[in-house]
Order: sequence, then C-alpha cells, then structure tokens
Amino acid sequence: MTADFLLDHQAKQRREHPPKKPLFPKIGLRILKSAVAVFLCFVIYLLRGCRGVPFYSAIAAILCMQPYVANSLKVALNRTIGTLIGGALGLPILLLELRFFPAEDSVLKYLLVSAMVIPLIYLTLLVKKPSASYITCVVFLSVTVSHVTDPNPYLFAINRMLDTLIGIFVSLGVNSIRIPRHKNKNLLLVAGLDKGIAGEDGTVSSFSRVKINQLVSRGAKITLATARTPATALPMLEELDLKLPVVVMGGAALYDVKTRRYTQVKTIRRQDAKMVFETVSAGGRNCFVHSVIHDMLHIYYQELKNPVEREYYAAMRGTLHKNYVCGVLPEPYDAICLMAVMERRQARELEAALLELPCAGRLRIIRTPDTRGSGYEFVEIFSREASYHGALELLKAEYGLRSAVVFGGGEALLQAGDQAYGAREIQKRPDETAFYDADGLVRQMAWCFYGRNKI
Repeated sequence: MTADFLLDHQAKQRREHPPKKPLFPKIGLRILKSAVAVFLCFVIYLLRGCRGVPFYSAIAAILCMQPYVANSLKVALNRTIGTLIGGALGLPILLLELRFFPAEDSVLKYLLVSAMVIPLIYLTLLVKKPSASYITCVVFLSVTVSHVTDPNPYLFAINRMLDTLIGIFVSLGVNSIRIPRHKNKNLLLVAGLDKGIAGEDGTVSSFSRVKINQLVSRGAKITLATARTPATALPMLEELDLKLPVVVMGGAALYDVKTRRYTQVKTIRRQDAKMVFETVSAGGRNCFVHSVIHDMLHIYYQELKNPVEREYYAAMRGTLHKNYVCGVLPEPYDAICLMAVMERRQARELEAALLELPCAGRLRIIRTPDTRGSGYEFVEIFSREASYHGALELLKAEYGLRSAVVFGGGEALLQAGDQAYGAREIQKRPDETAFYDADGLVRQMAWCFYGRNKI
C-alpha cells in the first residue's frame, strides 16, 4: 500500500543521509548493574577473608549481565555448566602436569593443554550447551595454566570454580532485583511506528527494543500501530516480544506478529467494493485491490497505466507477506482496500466521483501525494469502520483495558487515543524534515506504565 512504498522510500533516503547522533551515548541500566555486580564480587571476596581470586568472579559477573532476566537465567545456566565441566577436567590435567611436567614451561605440557580444548568444546556440544564452550575453556585454562605450582591443586581448582560461580550468581541476583513499583496494567499503550518509535531511518533502536520488552515482561499491554502492511512493518519489529496484535494498514486490520496471522480485518462491503472498482476503473484506469486470503495479503491489478504505478509495482512485488496477482479478485473474497495512482487533477475528480456514490457514507477515502515530487497521488479507499479508533476500541474490549494511550505516529493515530503524546521534534535538517526523539517516546511510555496519574 501507499505507506509501504512512500515511507520505505523516505527511510532509505534518511539512512543515506542520517542525522547527527549525540557524541556520547547515555549510560544505561545494564552498565550500572554490571558495576554493582563487580563491586559485590569484591565485597564477597573480602568477606571470605581474601581467599580466592576476585578477578574471575568479576569477569563472570560482567559476562552474565544481560538486558533481560530470562536471558540472564539462560546465560547463568550455560556458564554454570561450563564452569563445572572446565573445572572437573582441569583438575586431572593439573595433576598430570604436576606429576609428569614439573617444569613451569614445557612444550609437551602446552601441547596437552591445547589438545584438551577439543574434548572440552565437544562436551559442551554433547550436552547441547554450545554457548558454554567459552567459559568452559576459560575455567579449564585458568586451572591448568596459571597456577600449576600451587601446593594444593585440589583447593586451587575448587577455588577457581567457586570464584566463577560467585560471579555468575551475583550477576543473576543483581539483574533479578526489582524495586516494587505501581503498574498501570489496565492501560493499552499504543506506540506509533513511523513518526514514532521507528525513528527517522526506519529502525527501532536497541534501547527502545530492550525497554519495550522489559515493559511487556512486567505486564504492560503494548501494541504498535502503523499505516504499513505487515510486509514492511515486520522487519521493523524484529526482537520485539509483543503479546498483543499490532494495528496495521491504518486500523484496517489487526495482525499477530508471533503467529503471522490476521486476527481482525475490516473489509468493504462487497456491493460497495464493486461500485468503487467500477468508478476507479472508468476510462481504463488500473485499480489495485487488496484482500486478505488465508492470512496472506493478495493484491489484484490489471494493466499498469502510468510510470508511478510501474515503479510502485516494481518496488513492492518482491516483498514478503504480499502476493501480487494480475487479474480480478475472486468472487468469494472481500476487499480490504482499493487503491489507484493518478495525476493530481484526476485524483480530485475521482474523489468527487466516489463521494457521489450511494455508499460514500460507508467509505473512507485517503489521498496521499507522491512525496518524491512526481505530481501523482495515491487514492486509497477503505471501509469507514477501518480506522485506528475502531482498532484500539477492539483491543480495549478484548483485553478488558480502561483506556488507550498513544505515543507518536501520525495525526490520525494521535487523535484515536484517549490520551496521546506526540513525538518530540529535536532537530530540523536542511530539507525541513523533522528528526523525532524515538527513545524519548519509549521513556514516556514507561513513565505512563509506572506512573500514578489516572488516565
């Protein structure tokens, strides 16, 4: 649809000419947690009477600190297994070194240690923990290389494992700490994609992804809304753990990102669509008819009449989750949108003709100029029921939520919410295109979720 074509074109241009980014990035919570975990490792070392080597604890704590607690649990388990394997194999190799290679430096000793890397990594594959291979080798090498002259090799090996395990569990504990906070779990938090959290280059920052996922894991009811189809929206939503369906095509459909299915579609009445199609096709004009068939967006078209139509088709035809068909929409299926591309004067005349139809009151007509300056316009016709407001009301009713708060997006989306926060404009470039504070919207979303103000 129009949003897929024009917004992708704009995002591509902005990626080629990106805005200036801050010289120094902000210090995130993960950095602060890592510092706290390292400090606690040193405190535990002091409480143990300065036994062991806190270096190993601190390194393990930093390596285990992850953006999400679930990831920290997984990493902690992998590193615990790796520590036990590395320590268990390191001790007998250390005893062999003391028995047969008493010299501190020996080619045969280093050959033996190096050869042991093979079974160590292979063991992690056997237990299906390949990501534990790194810590397995680290613990093994710390036992067999650093202190072969220690008087008590058993105690040394145990201490190396204990040091690493202390760091692992300290990191996990610090990352799991949650300060009790008020949570507004009865709010529908709606993030606009374009002119919202996607930023000017069409991507969602790592900060926004992590923050949104954290909010979702703590019970926030978050959805995203866009005029795009799933075809171009899905790549922008990678790594977002969304539980609710997202609002696509300007409210014409709800789409479940996880199952790749349309959960709700607002189609045009069949007789209304027939009248619209005949009006658009008058004079031999082409009409792109969009329909969701078996959870796939199909676009039916006839002969492409003008250069902008051909550019649109060439750009969109290879997109995933879309299927372009040269032909007419089969009778059993209903259209979700009809679209035409024509010169500005013709677009005005078409809109006037559509408004004269008996079904005009049941239609929503959108005219969008080609932002590339071609002089053409895109005319899209939806059911009047296909709107952001209607989609948000459906989500509120389905999940029993009190009100919808919108963060960013276009004017139509901002007006659809019970409360809305527009994206803060933080820069103007020479082309007069605004640069929006996408991360600031996500921070505002977190403030609303944790805030005590009634909305």
